Amino acid sequence: MRLLEQGGASEAAQAARAALEAVRGAPRLTTLRVQFARLGRLAPQRALPPSAASGAPIGVESPAFFTADHVARVALVLGAAEVLSDADVPTAVTTLYRTGGEREQQSVLRALPWLPSPERFVELASEACRTNDVSVFSALCSDNPFPARQMPDGALFQMVMKAMFLGVSHERTWGLAERVTPELLRMVEDYENERRAAGRSVPDDISRIRRMASPAAATTTTTTPLSEEPSR
Repeated sequence: MRLLEQGGASEAAQAARAALEAVRGAPRLTTLRVQFARLGRLAPQRALPPSAASGAPIGVESPAFFTADHVARVALVLGAAEVLSDADVPTAVTTLYRTGGEREQQSVLRALPWLPSPERFVELASEACRTNDVSVFSALCSDNPFPARQMPDGALFQMVMKAMFLGVSHERTWGLAERVTPELLRMVEDYENERRAAGRSVPDDISRIRRMASPAAATTTTTTPLSEEPSR
């Protein structure tokens, strides 16, 4: 709520507080679903000023996320996770994602890193990676610590390749440099070879991922790595 108040979105903060109080009074999934959908009508989609994100967690300051409605919904999800029984939280979060609209799904994905025992949501993140909705996919792939922190190599690498297919730049993929392995470099090289053989352009992210690679990982590919690039 502090981020909303600092951003001059007091109406969204009030709506989020009221929604959370309703869930506290009746800690059930049905209550949460109603309040989660209601926030979309009460909290505006307008962007909050960058100054309000001072000291915010990683990813929260992302312009795509830092809007009043997203911050309000994430606050509700995190607050509800403290009220619902621990066993009910994964089901509740998954249901909010699967029954939500585009912006609601984005909010759920942005909340994943801050939920208790976030490793429980790897399956949901993998499900989100299968969407062709670029805005929803980007909510997980861009400025979100969850994939790098929680997703196993196989799932993370599929997200990396899907991003190139959708045209979502890895410039804003948090922590990717620390997860680059010889296997990912092999997948990237195979994809590059396929694109060139078909006479198609090669995404800039292929060079970007090579620059992220450690010398040990990069020497397993046939392509000479470029100079190091700071990781996000």
